[in-house]
Amino acid sequence: NRHGHLFQDRFKSKIIYEDKYIVALSSYIHNNPADIKGYENRVERYRYSSLGIYLGMVKDKFNIIDSEFILSYFGRDTLCARKNYIEFVKRNSEAQDDVEFKHERAEIRSERKILVRNARACDVIDFVSSYIKKDKSFIHIKYIRHGGDIKPLSAFLMRELCDMKQKDICKVIGNITQPHAAKLCLKGYELISNKSEYMNIVNDF
Repeated sequence: NRHGHLFQDRFKSKIIYEDKYIVALSSYIHNNPADIKGYENRVERYRYSSLGIYLGMVKDKFNIIDSEFILSYFGRDTLCARKNYIEFVKRNSEAQDDVEFKHERAEIRSERKILVRNARACDVIDFVSSYIKKDKSFIHIKYIRHGGDIKPLSAFLMRELCDMKQKDICKVIGNITQPHAAKLCLKGYELISNKSEYMNIVNDF
């Protein structure tokens, strides 16, 4: 018999609202191989885990892992951040049961509609600017209060429609960190979820 989400139910995901929770959850995921014989004390060696990519041990040949986002919480220097992260992962290996979605506030289940993630960032910004009638130059202003909703909406849509990583969003917007980009994406999601004028923005793109 085949069981689990792969064969029985649709994929589901959780919304994460706190910085400290996302690093704890990342640690939880990277500790999963510890239950496999031979990997109890060397989870970084498990070939089907992304931890080796985070630590620079193997290359991300498909370029789908945004390791810099999590590592940015552990230091600006890459080597130092990797060292701090693996220490954090192994230090938290005994506390996994306390981590998994303990404080979840929302759940999203995937739907049948498939988003084609090949839009260009410039097209997203132009679209959002026209959609909310706000000059697109506001997206590059440092403080969000000056630009209203254009920055978080654009960040969220770039993440969803352009398949951009946090570091790529930082480059487009400019003068922001990856954690800040993550907060902008979350703010954009909340705007689309809670403001009636934005609820169809993805479909209207």
